[in-house]
This record gives sequence, C-alpha cells and structure tokens, in this order.
Amino acid sequence: VLTSGANTYTYATDTTNRLLRVSHTEQPYSQTATVLVENADNNLTSLSLEGYQGVLSYGYVTASGDEFSATAPLKVKAQELYSAQGILVCQLVLYGISDQLNEDEASGPYTPESEDIWTIKSLIGFIAGATLAPYSHCTALTVTYDSEDSLIDSYIPKDYFTILKGETRLAKLKELLGYTKCVMRIGADSAIHILNPTVTGTTYDYEYNDTILSTNHTFFSKVYRNRLVLPNKVVVSSSDSVEPQQFSGSATSATSFALLPKTHFVTRRLVSDAQATSIAEAMIQRLELDHEKGNGFAPMNVGQEVYDYVKITDSREGDNRVGNVGWLTRNYEPGRFDFSFGFGDILLGAQIGQVGQVGQEQPYVTYAYLTELLKGWDAQLMDTRLMIGALTLLVKGMLEDVYFKNV
Repeated sequence: VLTSGANTYTYATDTTNRLLRVSHTEQPYSQTATVLVENADNNLTSLSLEGYQGVLSYGYVTASGDEFSATAPLKVKAQELYSAQGILVCQLVLYGISDQLNEDEASGPYTPESEDIWTIKSLIGFIAGATLAPYSHCTALTVTYDSEDSLIDSYIPKDYFTILKGETRLAKLKELLGYTKCVMRIGADSAIHILNPTVTGTTYDYEYNDTILSTNHTFFSKVYRNRLVLPNKVVVSSSDSVEPQQFSGSATSATSFALLPKTHFVTRRLVSDAQATSIAEAMIQRLELDHEKGNGFAPMNVGQEVYDYVKITDSREGDNRVGNVGWLTRNYEPGRFDFSFGFGDILLGAQIGQVGQVGQEQPYVTYAYLTELLKGWDAQLMDTRLMIGALTLLVKGMLEDVYFKNV
C-alpha cells in the first residue's frame, strides 16, 4: 500500500497491476525492499511514486478470509519503468526508517560537560524526538520501550558521549544502545521499539522443526556455523587521567575466550565497579548477538521479526540451533512465498543467500563467475535469491580481505 497525502495505491497478487516479485530484507539498522509491479496497461507510467510511504503486508487465506500482517513502513526512493517487447513493468526501490536516520546529519556539535545529568534513555528520546539541537531540523519519531535493562535509564555517559557535526542520528542511537543490553527495531507503527531481547531459556518466539508440524513452523533447509566470538573479553575502566576514583569491571564470552582470548578495552565515566561490570556484560552480550551461527530457509512466517529468539530442530542431522534472528529476507513471486533468516550479523555469515543450494564448494564467488551470471540475466526468469546470494558473497569476501587506513 503506497500513500502520500490523500493519494493511495494498492498493489497485490489479485489487483489489476499485479505484484510480480518482492524481495524485502529487514536487519536491525536497515530495512529495504525491491518490488516489481506489472504495468501492461501503462497505469503506473504517469505516476511519480518517489517519496510515497510503502507498507508491505504478508498473509495467508484462513477460515476468516484474507489475513495480513503489516511490516515496518518504507519510503519509495526510486521508481524504474522497464519496457521491452511484450513486457511493461515498474520496479520500486524502498528503504526504511533506520536507513533514513542514517541520512539525518547533525547540524553542529553537542559537547556535554562532565556534570551532565542525562541518562541513555533521555538522550535516545532527545535524538529520536528531534529535540536535541544538532537534530532539531529532523523528523520527530516516537520511541516505545517494550522492555529495558538496568543500564538504559541509570547510566549517564556524560562527556564521553559527544556529537560531531555531520554525524548521523542512527550512528548516535547505535552508540548509546551500545552501552546497554537493549536493541532497537522499527515497528509497523513507525515507532522505534527498544527492547531487552531474550537470549537464553526454552521459551521461544518461534520454533522451526521439520517433523512436528502441528506445533512448529517447518523449514526447507538450514546451515549451522560454529564461529568464535571476537573479541571475547571486554574490560571497562575509568580514565586514569580524569577520574578521581578508579573503577573497573570485565566480562567474557567464556567458550571463545578459552579457545582464543582477545580483549577489548573501554574507558567510560563510572560510579562503581558493579556499573563497569554491567557495561562489560552488555557489550559481550551484543558481541554474542552479532555472532553468526547459521541461517535457515522456510515457508513464509509473516510474524517473524529481527531479534526474535528462535530454535531450529533438524531431524535429519539430529541437532538444533538456538539464537536471535539478526536478519530476514522475505520473497514473493508467483509460485513462491518463502523467507530466509539468519542468526547474528549478516556480514559475518557463511553461505548467506545460498541456503538450500547444494554443491557450491567455493566460499566466495569470483568476478568471473558473477560476470557469467550477469550475462545470462533475464528480468522475467532470473532467480532473485541466487543473484542476491552471489552479490552478498562477493561483497563479504571483499570485506573480509580489506583493511582501512587511519588518516
């Protein structure tokens, strides 16, 4: 559903201008979608849909009729009209509120003093609500707290949190949340939802199981990955040169630390050793959340969200995997209604986008392979998942091999 002011346009599987294909990816700090709409009657040719708000809803036919679950709203940033013999289509490229936050730059600096009184929760509210001076020119957003940890409304970063001219709202929200165990995701209500995710226990948001279909969601295929958490120890301490009283605390990701100890050192304003330890534990939990442990490919689950705590049980291999969803990609085209999802950071994954494809032995695609793939591209026949997988693997290989110079 696309809206702008009084104008509304709806495209579905049964409308005059049918949806031909949807690829929709949600991550903690990014939501993007590419939507292909049939345009044989030229209805979309005269429309300028850039800037429209778009809401993608997924659903099933039930005993009550067509039922849908809406996802977080997106904005149309590009509209492409394609014409060829026998083909008229319109492609819309959309992106989410998190991506828009990444374009909101600070108009000037924010430099609090060491006596500053604002907690993490207060600062998040000021930045999201566009009441902090550097971001007063931005659109105000609502923040909803679904659950909190002990730090978000008690820890005061003081002068260790600053904003430089040009820094984005998203970067500063991520920095503030980095002090805590809390995470953010955008809801269907357009609000920034803050939550302290469930990371342990046996109560899951969803279970995927290839045999017990009466109580669980089935899956087509999965990949499990064992990977070290790096760094796996965090030491948080006061500044030696500034703080009159010294405090410190640490936390480890025990299994990885025992195998290959790597330590990260952090300096913060602190009031106690317990506070230092709590911040270290929060940072370790975030590292473990980003720790990529595998991915799955399943029939569409319309309710799945980023950071949900899920379990996959595989009777073929006789094993299971538990973790928090770090990304998911929903796919639709005629005859196809599925999604892939992964634990942890998508950039740390193995075989991302290649779930369900057996026999690919190389860890990364090569430039030559990608070139041959592109030569055979057909807008109507191309396997979108294969293309996304190939591109993702190529970029992943580049990221793992690159280094950045500090200038």
